[in-house]
Amino acid sequence: MHARRLIIWYVFFICVCIMSAYIYGFTSLRWVLWSLLLYSIITYFLHIIFAKIRSKPLLSFFDFFPLFLYKSSIYISLSFIFIGWFLYYQNTLFPAKIPTYTLSNGDKTIIFQTMSHIGSESFYANIQHDIYAAKKQDYVLYYEWVQAGSEENNAAFNEALGIDFAPWIYDNFSRLYGVRAQDNNEFLWLVNNLDYNIDLDLDRVMQLYRDRVWSEQKASILWNEKVYDLNSNVLKTLSQLSEKELIVLRFVNQGILNFMMKHASLRNIIIQNLWNTDIFSVILEGRNSFLAKEIQTRNDKKIFITYWLMHFSWVYEILKSMDENWEIIDTKYYQVISRS
Repeated sequence: MHARRLIIWYVFFICVCIMSAYIYGFTSLRWVLWSLLLYSIITYFLHIIFAKIRSKPLLSFFDFFPLFLYKSSIYISLSFIFIGWFLYYQNTLFPAKIPTYTLSNGDKTIIFQTMSHIGSESFYANIQHDIYAAKKQDYVLYYEWVQAGSEENNAAFNEALGIDFAPWIYDNFSRLYGVRAQDNNEFLWLVNNLDYNIDLDLDRVMQLYRDRVWSEQKASILWNEKVYDLNSNVLKTLSQLSEKELIVLRFVNQGILNFMMKHASLRNIIIQNLWNTDIFSVILEGRNSFLAKEIQTRNDKKIFITYWLMHFSWVYEILKSMDENWEIIDTKYYQVISRS
Protein backbone atom coordinates (compact mmCIF):
# COMPACT_ATOMS: atom_id res chain seq x y z
CA MET A 1 0.00 0.00 0.00
CA HIS A 2 1.39 3.40 -0.97
CA ALA A 3 2.49 5.12 2.26
CA ARG A 4 1.72 8.66 1.07
CA ARG A 5 -1.79 7.71 -0.05
CA LEU A 6 -2.37 5.95 3.27
CA ILE A 7 -1.30 9.02 5.24
CA ILE A 8 -3.51 11.36 3.19
CA TRP A 9 -6.67 9.36 3.88
CA TYR A 10 -5.74 8.90 7.54
CA VAL A 11 -5.41 12.68 7.83
CA PHE A 12 -8.88 13.11 6.26
CA PHE A 13 -10.29 10.59 8.71
CA ILE A 14 -8.66 12.29 11.70
CA CYS A 15 -10.09 15.64 10.57
CA VAL A 16 -13.57 14.10 10.36
CA CYS A 17 -13.17 12.66 13.87
CA ILE A 18 -12.02 16.02 15.26
CA MET A 19 -14.93 17.80 13.58
CA SER A 20 -17.39 15.21 14.95
CA ALA A 21 -15.99 15.61 18.47
CA TYR A 22 -16.15 19.41 18.20
CA ILE A 23 -19.80 19.41 17.10
CA TYR A 24 -21.27 16.40 18.85
CA GLY A 25 -18.85 15.89 21.75
CA PHE A 26 -16.49 13.11 22.70
CA THR A 27 -19.37 10.71 23.35
CA SER A 28 -20.10 10.76 19.62
CA LEU A 29 -16.42 10.23 18.82
CA ARG A 30 -16.24 7.22 21.12
CA TRP A 31 -19.32 5.79 19.43
CA VAL A 32 -17.67 6.20 16.00
CA LEU A 33 -14.45 4.54 17.13
CA TRP A 34 -16.24 1.64 18.84
CA SER A 35 -18.38 1.16 15.73
CA LEU A 36 -15.27 1.03 13.55
CA LEU A 37 -13.72 -1.56 15.84
CA LEU A 38 -16.89 -3.66 15.81
CA TYR A 39 -17.20 -3.48 12.02
CA SER A 40 -13.53 -4.34 11.61
CA ILE A 41 -14.05 -7.53 13.63
CA ILE A 42 -17.16 -8.47 11.64
CA THR A 43 -15.41 -7.69 8.36
CA TYR A 44 -12.37 -9.75 9.44
CA PHE A 45 -14.56 -12.81 10.02
CA LEU A 46 -16.00 -12.31 6.54
CA HIS A 47 -12.43 -12.09 5.23
CA ILE A 48 -11.64 -15.45 6.85
CA ILE A 49 -14.71 -17.06 5.25
CA PHE A 50 -14.01 -15.72 1.76
CA ALA A 51 -10.29 -16.53 2.04
CA LYS A 52 -11.15 -20.17 2.73
CA ILE A 53 -13.83 -20.35 0.02
CA ARG A 54 -11.59 -18.77 -2.63
CA SER A 55 -8.32 -20.27 -1.37
CA LYS A 56 -6.82 -16.82 -0.94
CA PRO A 57 -4.04 -15.84 1.50
CA LEU A 58 -5.36 -15.22 5.02
CA LEU A 59 -4.24 -12.00 6.66
CA SER A 60 -3.72 -11.71 10.37
CA PHE A 61 -6.01 -9.22 12.13
CA PHE A 62 -3.04 -6.89 12.72
CA ASP A 63 -2.36 -6.85 8.97
CA PHE A 64 -6.06 -6.63 8.10
CA PHE A 65 -6.96 -3.75 10.42
CA PRO A 66 -4.77 -1.05 8.75
CA LEU A 67 -6.27 -2.02 5.38
CA PHE A 68 -9.80 -1.87 6.83
CA LEU A 69 -9.09 1.51 8.43
CA TYR A 70 -7.63 2.81 5.16
CA LYS A 71 -10.70 1.84 3.13
CA SER A 72 -13.05 3.11 5.86
CA SER A 73 -11.20 6.42 5.87
CA ILE A 74 -11.72 6.75 2.12
CA TYR A 75 -15.42 5.91 2.36
CA ILE A 76 -16.14 8.20 5.33
CA SER A 77 -14.10 11.10 3.95
CA LEU A 78 -15.67 10.89 0.49
CA SER A 79 -19.14 10.69 2.05
CA PHE A 80 -18.49 13.88 4.03
CA ILE A 81 -17.03 15.61 0.99
CA PHE A 82 -20.00 14.63 -1.21
CA ILE A 83 -22.65 15.57 1.37
CA GLY A 84 -20.85 18.79 2.25
CA TRP A 85 -20.56 19.81 -1.41
CA PHE A 86 -24.22 18.99 -2.04
CA LEU A 87 -25.36 21.15 0.90
CA TYR A 88 -22.98 23.98 -0.03
CA TYR A 89 -24.28 23.91 -3.60
CA GLN A 90 -27.92 23.96 -2.50
CA ASN A 91 -27.53 26.59 0.22
CA THR A 92 -24.87 28.90 -1.15
CA LEU A 93 -24.19 28.41 -4.86
CA PHE A 94 -27.69 27.64 -6.11
CA PRO A 95 -30.37 28.23 -3.42
CA ALA A 96 -34.03 27.84 -4.31
CA LYS A 97 -35.91 30.77 -5.76
CA ILE A 98 -39.66 30.53 -6.17
CA PRO A 99 -41.62 32.40 -8.81
CA THR A 100 -43.99 35.32 -8.84
CA TYR A 101 -46.21 34.96 -11.91
CA THR A 102 -48.16 37.73 -13.59
CA LEU A 103 -51.17 36.41 -15.52
CA SER A 104 -53.75 38.04 -17.71
CA ASN A 105 -56.73 37.07 -19.85
CA GLY A 106 -57.15 40.52 -21.33
CA ASP A 107 -59.80 41.44 -18.78
CA LYS A 108 -58.23 40.56 -15.43
CA THR A 109 -54.63 40.69 -14.24
CA ILE A 110 -53.24 38.47 -11.49
CA ILE A 111 -49.97 38.66 -9.62
CA PHE A 112 -49.64 35.14 -8.20
CA GLN A 113 -46.97 35.00 -5.49
CA THR A 114 -46.09 31.38 -4.80
CA MET A 115 -45.34 30.91 -1.11
CA SER A 116 -43.23 28.89 1.27
CA HIS A 117 -44.72 28.58 4.74
CA ILE A 118 -41.25 28.95 6.25
CA GLY A 119 -38.56 31.27 4.94
CA SER A 120 -36.10 34.06 5.65
CA GLU A 121 -37.08 37.53 6.81
CA SER A 122 -35.98 39.02 3.48
CA PHE A 123 -38.30 36.71 1.53
CA TYR A 124 -41.41 37.89 3.37
CA ALA A 125 -40.19 41.50 3.33
CA ASN A 126 -40.02 41.37 -0.49
CA ILE A 127 -43.56 40.03 -0.68
CA GLN A 128 -44.85 42.65 1.73
CA HIS A 129 -43.22 45.34 -0.41
CA ASP A 130 -44.82 43.94 -3.59
CA ILE A 131 -48.28 43.77 -2.01
CA TYR A 132 -47.94 47.36 -0.84
CA ALA A 133 -46.91 48.49 -4.33
CA ALA A 134 -49.73 46.50 -5.96
CA LYS A 135 -52.32 47.91 -3.57
CA LYS A 136 -51.17 51.39 -4.62
CA GLN A 137 -52.13 50.34 -8.16
CA ASP A 138 -55.65 49.27 -7.09
CA TYR A 139 -54.98 45.55 -6.65
CA VAL A 140 -56.91 43.51 -4.09
CA LEU A 141 -55.34 40.69 -2.07
CA TYR A 142 -56.54 37.07 -2.15
CA TYR A 143 -54.74 35.08 0.51
CA GLU A 144 -54.56 31.46 1.60
CA TRP A 145 -55.73 30.61 5.11
CA VAL A 146 -57.60 27.43 6.01
CA GLN A 147 -59.78 28.48 8.94
CA ALA A 148 -60.49 26.07 11.77
CA GLY A 149 -63.73 24.13 11.68
CA SER A 150 -65.77 22.43 14.32
CA GLU A 151 -63.96 20.60 17.10
CA GLU A 152 -65.07 17.31 15.57
CA ASN A 153 -63.76 18.18 12.10
CA ASN A 154 -60.49 19.58 13.45
CA ALA A 155 -59.86 16.24 15.18
CA ALA A 156 -60.99 14.30 12.10
CA PHE A 157 -58.60 16.28 9.90
CA ASN A 158 -55.67 15.40 12.17
CA GLU A 159 -56.69 11.74 12.11
CA ALA A 160 -56.97 11.73 8.33
CA LEU A 161 -53.62 13.49 7.97
CA GLY A 162 -51.97 11.36 10.64
CA ILE A 163 -50.46 14.45 12.27
CA ASP A 164 -51.65 16.66 15.10
CA PHE A 165 -51.59 19.86 13.04
CA ALA A 166 -51.40 22.49 15.76
CA PRO A 167 -51.78 26.15 14.60
CA TRP A 168 -48.30 27.02 15.89
CA ILE A 169 -46.56 24.05 14.28
CA TYR A 170 -44.82 26.15 11.59
CA ASP A 171 -43.39 28.49 14.23
CA ASN A 172 -41.67 25.64 16.04
CA PHE A 173 -40.83 23.71 12.86
CA SER A 174 -39.12 26.74 11.33
CA ARG A 175 -36.63 26.80 14.23
CA LEU A 176 -35.15 23.57 12.90
CA TYR A 177 -34.39 25.43 9.66
CA GLY A 178 -33.04 28.69 11.08
CA VAL A 179 -35.83 30.69 9.42
CA ARG A 180 -39.28 31.84 10.52
CA ALA A 181 -42.88 30.93 9.78
CA GLN A 182 -45.10 32.82 7.35
CA ASP A 183 -47.35 35.33 9.09
CA ASN A 184 -50.34 36.34 6.99
CA ASN A 185 -51.08 39.30 9.25
CA GLU A 186 -48.06 41.22 7.96
CA PHE A 187 -49.58 41.20 4.47
CA LEU A 188 -53.01 42.50 5.51
CA TRP A 189 -54.26 46.08 5.79
CA LEU A 190 -51.52 47.44 3.55
CA VAL A 191 -52.79 50.69 1.95
CA ASN A 192 -56.41 49.52 2.37
CA ASN A 193 -58.52 46.66 3.73
CA LEU A 194 -59.26 44.99 0.39
CA ASP A 195 -57.94 41.64 1.65
CA TYR A 196 -59.99 38.49 1.08
CA ASN A 197 -59.45 35.03 2.53
CA ILE A 198 -60.17 32.95 -0.58
CA ASP A 199 -59.92 29.48 0.88
CA LEU A 200 -61.92 26.58 2.28
CA ASP A 201 -62.42 26.14 5.99
CA LEU A 202 -61.78 22.78 7.65
CA ASP A 203 -65.47 21.91 7.79
CA ARG A 204 -65.67 22.13 3.99
CA VAL A 205 -62.34 20.33 3.55
CA MET A 206 -63.54 17.39 5.65
CA GLN A 207 -66.87 17.24 3.85
CA LEU A 208 -65.07 17.04 0.50
CA TYR A 209 -62.77 14.40 1.97
CA ARG A 210 -65.65 12.22 3.18
CA ASP A 211 -67.46 12.62 -0.15
CA ARG A 212 -64.34 11.76 -2.12
CA VAL A 213 -63.36 8.64 -0.17
CA TRP A 214 -66.82 7.21 0.31
CA SER A 215 -68.12 8.01 -3.18
CA GLU A 216 -65.11 6.36 -4.82
CA GLN A 217 -65.43 3.37 -2.44
CA LYS A 218 -61.70 3.24 -1.89
CA ALA A 219 -60.04 0.65 0.29
CA SER A 220 -57.51 3.20 1.55
CA ILE A 221 -57.53 4.10 5.23
CA LEU A 222 -60.03 6.84 6.04
CA TRP A 223 -58.65 7.56 9.49
CA ASN A 224 -55.26 6.88 11.02
CA GLU A 225 -55.37 4.94 14.25
CA LYS A 226 -52.49 6.96 15.68
CA VAL A 227 -51.97 10.69 15.25
CA TYR A 228 -48.30 11.73 15.29
CA ASP A 229 -47.64 14.63 17.64
CA LEU A 230 -45.18 16.44 15.38
CA ASN A 231 -45.13 19.64 17.41
CA SER A 232 -44.09 17.90 20.65
CA ASN A 233 -41.41 15.92 18.84
CA VAL A 234 -40.00 19.08 17.26
CA LEU A 235 -39.84 20.77 20.66
CA LYS A 236 -38.20 17.66 22.13
CA THR A 237 -35.58 17.65 19.37
CA LEU A 238 -34.84 21.34 19.89
CA SER A 239 -34.41 20.84 23.63
CA GLN A 240 -31.90 18.02 23.11
CA LEU A 241 -29.64 19.79 20.61
CA SER A 242 -26.60 21.85 21.53
CA GLU A 243 -26.01 25.15 19.75
CA LYS A 244 -23.37 23.58 17.48
CA GLU A 245 -25.59 20.61 16.65
CA LEU A 246 -28.47 22.95 15.82
CA ILE A 247 -26.27 24.94 13.42
CA VAL A 248 -25.32 21.74 11.57
CA LEU A 249 -28.93 20.49 11.52
CA ARG A 250 -30.18 23.79 10.15
CA PHE A 251 -27.57 23.75 7.37
CA VAL A 252 -28.61 20.20 6.43
CA ASN A 253 -32.34 21.00 6.62
CA GLN A 254 -31.93 24.14 4.52
CA GLY A 255 -30.06 22.15 1.87
CA ILE A 256 -32.81 19.55 1.70
CA LEU A 257 -35.53 22.23 1.61
CA ASN A 258 -33.76 24.14 -1.16
CA PHE A 259 -33.41 20.93 -3.15
CA MET A 260 -37.09 20.00 -2.74
CA MET A 261 -38.37 23.45 -3.68
CA LYS A 262 -36.49 23.19 -6.98
CA HIS A 263 -37.96 19.78 -7.90
CA ALA A 264 -41.74 19.60 -8.19
CA SER A 265 -41.66 15.93 -9.22
CA LEU A 266 -39.87 15.03 -5.97
CA ARG A 267 -42.49 16.86 -3.90
CA ASN A 268 -45.26 14.98 -5.70
CA ILE A 269 -43.57 11.62 -5.12
CA ILE A 270 -43.24 12.35 -1.40
CA ILE A 271 -46.91 13.30 -1.09
CA GLN A 272 -48.05 10.27 -3.09
CA ASN A 273 -45.99 7.77 -1.13
CA LEU A 274 -45.73 9.09 2.41
CA TRP A 275 -49.11 10.66 3.04
CA ASN A 276 -52.79 9.89 2.82
CA THR A 277 -53.26 10.85 -0.83
CA ASP A 278 -57.02 11.32 -0.48
CA ILE A 279 -56.75 14.09 2.10
CA PHE A 280 -53.96 15.75 0.13
CA SER A 281 -56.08 15.62 -3.02
CA VAL A 282 -58.71 17.63 -1.19
CA ILE A 283 -56.17 20.00 0.35
CA LEU A 284 -54.73 20.69 -3.11
CA GLU A 285 -57.37 19.96 -5.73
CA GLY A 286 -60.41 21.11 -3.76
CA ARG A 287 -58.85 24.41 -2.82
CA ASN A 288 -57.35 24.91 -6.29
CA SER A 289 -60.79 24.59 -7.87
CA PHE A 290 -62.30 26.94 -5.31
CA LEU A 291 -59.62 29.59 -5.86
CA ALA A 292 -59.87 29.38 -9.66
CA LYS A 293 -63.67 29.74 -9.60
CA GLU A 294 -63.45 32.72 -7.28
CA ILE A 295 -60.93 34.39 -9.59
CA GLN A 296 -63.18 33.81 -12.57
CA THR A 297 -66.50 34.81 -11.02
CA ARG A 298 -65.64 37.72 -8.71
CA ASN A 299 -65.65 41.25 -10.11
CA ASP A 300 -62.09 42.14 -9.09
CA LYS A 301 -59.97 43.02 -12.12
CA LYS A 302 -56.54 43.33 -10.50
CA ILE A 303 -55.68 40.61 -8.01
CA PHE A 304 -52.60 39.82 -5.93
CA ILE A 305 -52.60 36.20 -4.69
CA THR A 306 -50.44 34.57 -1.99
CA TYR A 307 -50.74 30.77 -2.11
CA TRP A 308 -48.42 27.86 -1.46
CA LEU A 309 -45.93 26.96 -4.21
CA MET A 310 -47.60 23.67 -5.16
CA HIS A 311 -50.96 25.28 -5.97
CA PHE A 312 -50.01 27.43 -8.94
CA SER A 313 -49.68 24.90 -11.77
CA TRP A 314 -53.11 23.39 -11.06
CA VAL A 315 -54.84 26.75 -10.55
CA TYR A 316 -53.38 27.97 -13.84
CA GLU A 317 -54.53 24.81 -15.60
CA ILE A 318 -58.08 25.24 -14.25
CA LEU A 319 -58.15 28.89 -15.28
CA LYS A 320 -57.03 27.92 -18.80
CA SER A 321 -59.84 25.36 -18.99
CA MET A 322 -62.32 28.12 -18.09
CA ASP A 323 -60.82 30.73 -20.39
CA GLU A 324 -58.11 29.88 -22.91
CA ASN A 325 -57.03 33.54 -23.00
CA TRP A 326 -55.27 33.23 -19.66
CA GLU A 327 -51.50 33.40 -20.12
CA ILE A 328 -48.35 34.10 -18.12
CA ILE A 329 -47.02 37.49 -19.16
CA ASP A 330 -44.19 37.91 -16.66
CA THR A 331 -42.20 35.88 -14.11
CA LYS A 332 -39.74 36.93 -11.45
CA TYR A 333 -38.13 35.00 -8.59
CA TYR A 334 -37.39 35.47 -4.91
CA GLN A 335 -34.87 33.48 -2.88
CA VAL A 336 -36.67 31.79 0.01
CA ILE A 337 -33.76 31.12 2.37
CA SER A 338 -31.08 33.76 2.70
CA ARG A 339 -27.90 33.00 4.62
CA SER A 340 -26.77 36.61 4.85
